[in-house]
Amino acid sequence: MISESIRAKIKKLSLMLSSAEPNEVIAARNAIDRMLDSNGLSWHDFGELIDSPAPQPPEAREPSRYGGARPWQQVAETCLVNAARFSSKEVRFLHDMMHWYAQPSKKQLDWLAWLHQRNHNERADV
Repeated sequence: MISESIRAKIKKLSLMLSSAEPNEVIAARNAIDRMLDSNGLSWHDFGELIDSPAPQPPEAREPSRYGGARPWQQVAETCLVNAARFSSKEVRFLHDMMHWYAQPSKKQLDWLAWLHQRNHNERADV
């Protein structure tokens, strides 16, 4: 995958290939060659870059129907108040769920519900 900064530099240099001055065209070609080489790319990669559409920015996320945090984010946040009760794997999962904007899978929701129930039960035992 070609980074956006490399893509932008190559675009500027490739426009110089249209110069009416032969020396400018040669200089542009040599500059592109150096840039490709220094980034581990080839002229074949350049051809694919020219042929492929530019990557599109990610779509804006639709606002939550729930007005702010989604239910699974709220549950994860509630559990993380008592993060010491969970394993590192469970804490990572809870952090992921706090930032998860797509609808979680059934398996994710089941695990989140189980962690929430366990957290609730352990609080009641205190």
